[in-house]
Amino acid sequence: MVDKNVVDELFGSNGREAGPEFLKWIERGDGRLTSGGGNWDELRDHRKFRAWADVARNSGWLRLVPHKVVHDETERLKRDRACKSNDEHVIALARMGGARLLYTNDQALQEDFDNEKLVNDPRGKVYTTLVDPRFRRDKTFTNTHRGLLARKDLSGRPQVDS
Repeated sequence: MVDKNVVDELFGSNGREAGPEFLKWIERGDGRLTSGGGNWDELRDHRKFRAWADVARNSGWLRLVPHKVVHDETERLKRDRACKSNDEHVIALARMGGARLLYTNDQALQEDFDNEKLVNDPRGKVYTTLVDPRFRRDKTFTNTHRGLLARKDLSGRPQVDS
């Protein structure tokens, strides 16, 4: 999964950066991007993402979870005030779509995604270029990034057929 706050990093020009390496991971078929609901609405506002998504859908790199399924879970999370962040739609997507790897630099969303009460079986893992509390970014592709992309247990099992 990709949060809207890092979509520009995916289409960077340096192949040794974390964003382009994440995209290569998907395009090699080692991973698949899961989207749907509010997350899909946010991502498709980005021109380069929208062009890539057209190819990705036809190539099997992108799996869309039905909008209503994500929307209903998003509303439940909001009603229960389950999240610290304002990204209930991302947590709902993880819960309903099964993805357990999230690329984001949003600290509150990272806390929610790491919360075993929200994302579990397996626990969510965060792929980020945010390296300290003062919001400094390091876009270098690190061993931590490499290790996350090597894991095979983060695709999860979707709650719905998509």
